[in-house]
Amino acid sequence: MAKISFLGLGGLDEKEKSCYALTINGDIYILNCGLVTPPGASLGIKKIIPDFSWIISNRSAIKGIFIGTPKYSNFAALPYLLKALPNVPVYVSDIGASIIANYFKHRMYAYHEQFTKINFRIMTPLRQEHIGNAIVTAIRISNYLPKSYGYVFNTQDGAIIFIDEFMVNPNRNAAFEDQIFQINYITKGKNLLLITSVGNVSKNNGFTNPSHRVVNFFNNIINENREGKTYIACQDYDMYKILSIANICAIKSRPFTIYSHTTSKTFDDLRHKQYFKNQKLLTLPEKEMMNSKNGIVVIAGSPHKLISKVEKIVTGEDPIMKINPEDYFVYAIETTPGYEKNEAILFDQIVRSNPKKVIRLSKDILLASPSTEDHKFLIDLLRPQYAIPVNGLYMNFVEYRNAVIQSYISKNNVILLTNGEVVELNSGVYQKGKSVKLQLQFVNATGTIDTGSASLFERDQMKEHGAIMVSLLINKAQKCVVRYSFEPLGVVNHDPESTALVNEINQTCLKLINEYLEKNIVSQSAPLDTREFKYYIKKIFSKWYDKKFTKKPLVVTSLIFQKDQSNQSDKQEENITVEDDD
Repeated sequence: MAKISFLGLGGLDEKEKSCYALTINGDIYILNCGLVTPPGASLGIKKIIPDFSWIISNRSAIKGIFIGTPKYSNFAALPYLLKALPNVPVYVSDIGASIIANYFKHRMYAYHEQFTKINFRIMTPLRQEHIGNAIVTAIRISNYLPKSYGYVFNTQDGAIIFIDEFMVNPNRNAAFEDQIFQINYITKGKNLLLITSVGNVSKNNGFTNPSHRVVNFFNNIINENREGKTYIACQDYDMYKILSIANICAIKSRPFTIYSHTTSKTFDDLRHKQYFKNQKLLTLPEKEMMNSKNGIVVIAGSPHKLISKVEKIVTGEDPIMKINPEDYFVYAIETTPGYEKNEAILFDQIVRSNPKKVIRLSKDILLASPSTEDHKFLIDLLRPQYAIPVNGLYMNFVEYRNAVIQSYISKNNVILLTNGEVVELNSGVYQKGKSVKLQLQFVNATGTIDTGSASLFERDQMKEHGAIMVSLLINKAQKCVVRYSFEPLGVVNHDPESTALVNEINQTCLKLINEYLEKNIVSQSAPLDTREFKYYIKKIFSKWYDKKFTKKPLVVTSLIFQKDQSNQSDKQEENITVEDDD
């Protein structure tokens, strides 16, 4: 009988950073490898990634990384994991491999970043493959990205089915084919565990199809605006919208441009593979589009990039795209959790740019991911013994459970988890496993990985209260500071009164530091506890800035120790120890 476990490293009680570890008889299969980009909320934090420590410590058991829906928040942490596991295969569709490769190729050229070459394994839908201790079958899922995959892992006790995004779609569109009806044929109806994204469960009680359709919405806008260009802001992963817009442009003979290098490459790949077949589409290079009177410009990007890209265009800072008074602007973006404030400010800027008309996406149009009835249908179709909702907040998981227990599954068999919690299925019987302790992992401005909540706290502290850069040159023989710099950054205004108070603080702290050195340096050769010393420096500066300015800035300390050369006629500094804060 099979021994199975499931661990969430990201994507549980959060909408992004999807990453899960499925263990089958000792073999580990990683499902997605995503990240999240904070909306400017934490100073110096560029990306938040899963804690890969558990994966790396079990590296010999890793059989592969399986990417379902190939969007940024599902694959963008791959480079950070592949640095430790460079040869691990990444299983994905051909379109998914193109999207991922184009993204990292662009990062290399645009930002001079270095990435490990990815060992792609392109899976053919409905073809069974023996990978480790499981027979794995990829199935095509209908959602907003062509050739998205779900995965079926067959075991002795039944199948584990992973579907991160889907919708029940009876249409047989070549780009968005739906194979969920083939699952029971693969598993012979013996389905142990379903792992699936909650999707639109909190937004829509019906089926997503046909509420995801956008043809009429964009068709009306493009028909109405014949005198000027129409700019449409759209998330890069929502290729369903982009392909729909392109098809309308082909029918109406309107010039079409995608203002995004990676999204444009994905679109070209789809045309090459015949997933977009309308040969009448006239595509123009970005610079030529500005000479077109009635062209359609799709501005695409991942959520954190898209906002800044649109902002540059509407404020006139973009080097190519400009808004004219005869143009329309369509904000066709579903609000991303955490970006509500940023999007509200951006929308105000769009209105101020004075286009002829500003239009927001209708709330009746849904992202092509599962709604309540889709989930109930899937449970009734597959009849899994257990279900685990993923890629959502805890309240979304509760809403999912309340929805699906109206179908085949019972309440106790819908398992709600947070990151680090482990589910074990031994011979098909569920029990809670020992949790894995996870730490916050984030990529800072230099591209290196920082760990832990303390670093996040320090960044928030610096954002709110500023920082004090303390540099000390210390002579241990003389037991004092011989040169210093105390530089406040973003702490106080540079008016005469504040400057006088800062000077007072500096002299007080310098006196206290010298007293500390006099007391704690035993001899020139004896070591000084620099950790304790730095803590003391932080404490006194924090105390005095709090007293004088009601602020507690982050104190960053750099220590340089010099030898005593008092017996030499020409006194030159010779640094023997340098201590910097991390």
